[in-house]
Amino acid sequence: MKNTAPEFREGVLNAYRSHLARRYTVENVQRFAGLESFPDGKIEQVRTFFLERLYPPAGERTELKHAFEMLEQVLRSPKKMMHMFGTAIGSVFRLGSLLPAALKAGIATFDGYLEIQRLERIMAESGEPGSNLMEDTVFARIIAAIPETDIQRFRTDLVRLFRALANVKLLEKTQEILESSISVMKSKSSVFDEDDLEGAGTGLALLRDGLEIFRTLTPEEIELLLQGVDQIEMDWISRMQQMGRA
Repeated sequence: MKNTAPEFREGVLNAYRSHLARRYTVENVQRFAGLESFPDGKIEQVRTFFLERLYPPAGERTELKHAFEMLEQVLRSPKKMMHMFGTAIGSVFRLGSLLPAALKAGIATFDGYLEIQRLERIMAESGEPGSNLMEDTVFARIIAAIPETDIQRFRTDLVRLFRALANVKLLEKTQEILESSISVMKSKSSVFDEDDLEGAGTGLALLRDGLEIFRTLTPEEIELLLQGVDQIEMDWISRMQQMGRA
């Protein structure tokens, strides 16, 4: 029986956040091969990024989802993009040949964010009405009921999102575009409404926090982090499937 009632979906998200908080502790991350000496501070940054930007508390989730949907509409609207470029022409010229790549990187990052939200809907549809979602065995049954292709797609999409954020130099240009765009949007209220501004501001915050994680990492540490997220997610999925099918 599918259960998509808002309160049930909130319960699913809160349970999932509890698992995220546990699997991205320093102790858990450093038990994986290659991550034994990964900087504690960077692990905490990744954990905070998950819990505050990618999966904030359920009460903030609807607003965040709406903001990103509005940002996606702006990025895919030729009319609105032309309004921004027409006013922020100096920024465009500074970016030069990097502009198409920077826009593509930004869209890929925000697409990746929207894509990982699919899991929430699937988890809610796999849930058991009236169950205590904070019990590991109950939540494990939800994960075990998700088709393998869907759960593995989520894992690969999550790694893809982090890989997009790891493209620091290009996303710094994307950040510059967004900062200029927000100034333009504020000056053109007849074209851009509050939803557009909220979406752009949310996207900018996601980029800033993601860049903060990767900006100080060496290329070797970045690759370790990407492999580590993949390992950690694979391990969690496997353990939950085993528990849920027991």
